[in-house]
Amino acid sequence: MKKTLLSITLAFLGTATFAQNVGINTPTPLARLHITEPVTNARGLLIDKTNAEDAININLTNASGGFGNAIDITFNSNTIGSSAFWLKNYGGFGALNIDNYGDAMGLQVWARNTTTTKSTAVIHTESAGKSLYVDAISTNTDTMAYFLNAGTSLGAYIYSNGPGLRVFGDGTSNYGVYSLSDDYYGVYGYTNAAASFSGIYGRAVGFSGVTGSTGAGSTYGVFSYGDYGGTGAKYFVIDHPLDPKNKMLKHFCIESDEPMLIYRGKMEFDANGEAIVQLKDYVQAINTNYTYNLTPIGQYMPLFIAEEVNENGMFKIGGGTPGAKVAWTAYGQRNDAHFQAHPEKLNPEMDKPDYMLGKYLDPEAHNQPASMGLDFDPSVDNKTDKRIVPKPNKQAPKMEVSTAQK
Repeated sequence: MKKTLLSITLAFLGTATFAQNVGINTPTPLARLHITEPVTNARGLLIDKTNAEDAININLTNASGGFGNAIDITFNSNTIGSSAFWLKNYGGFGALNIDNYGDAMGLQVWARNTTTTKSTAVIHTESAGKSLYVDAISTNTDTMAYFLNAGTSLGAYIYSNGPGLRVFGDGTSNYGVYSLSDDYYGVYGYTNAAASFSGIYGRAVGFSGVTGSTGAGSTYGVFSYGDYGGTGAKYFVIDHPLDPKNKMLKHFCIESDEPMLIYRGKMEFDANGEAIVQLKDYVQAINTNYTYNLTPIGQYMPLFIAEEVNENGMFKIGGGTPGAKVAWTAYGQRNDAHFQAHPEKLNPEMDKPDYMLGKYLDPEAHNQPASMGLDFDPSVDNKTDKRIVPKPNKQAPKMEVSTAQK
């Protein structure tokens, strides 16, 4: 065996080429160097060196255009914990570095086993560093990370005790996150912890932190299972009907300390000076505790509610002049199955849960530093008490505020 090793050393040190395959522990070598498993459990190949040169340097030139791999490893083992390729790195730049100057993939992984649920790639990090770091410097329009799933499973699944996904978009017109789905959720956020703030969180300096858009056949741009709330005003925003190119118009929603539903209309009094209002069939099913407003039209009339809303959704207005008209408004308190199952939601005053105690939804409005805000994130807010966010390059679009009484 020593003579064989010596001859191998001489062959590598020499400059002459040879067509003879060399085998170690095999009489029929199938490659330039073919090493089979020794009788004992020793390693098949061990290279131990201390200098600065490469331990192994493989230069494969495949100018003829045929298929060839610089390294081809076939590993046949069902023993859990075994690996086809194992790297240990105690310093330097990285355990695995790939410089790709060609038109092919820098790294391509194939998983062909369909009988198990094992992952194609697993990254396990126990240090304080990042599990996966991708730094892309590209002038083209390709994606930084691309997931294509032709099966029925999830394209990407992230589970974390911290933020599941944090994306910063520095481009002037690029999305931080862009999601397109043909037949299901574009983005789905879910939180199951009582102390969680939100399933999906967005912050914006400009137009919108979270924007939803309805496509063909869509019903809602944004839909919430359960309650919807906000610290600011709620309103609709449209192109200004008198100057749609240059202005927008917004109208505020009416707020109340109870869930209210409003119905209105006009009626003409009959020969008895009465008017019977028939509400839609669903109104009585989702309302209770009605109140009313009556406005005579064209003349004064001492109007009153002669009969309140009954089980058939009807109420009667009295005190009118035959042939005259009345404008009526009925206010109901929402009483559908959801509120019947959660009567506690009718209480407008709430104690803050433990994870919100001492924090503010809007700290600046209470002359508190931004770090006292419930949504304060040191990594986003530059680890300061004052949020440092870039100002938009363009002025925010001017909006005309409705003068309608709130």
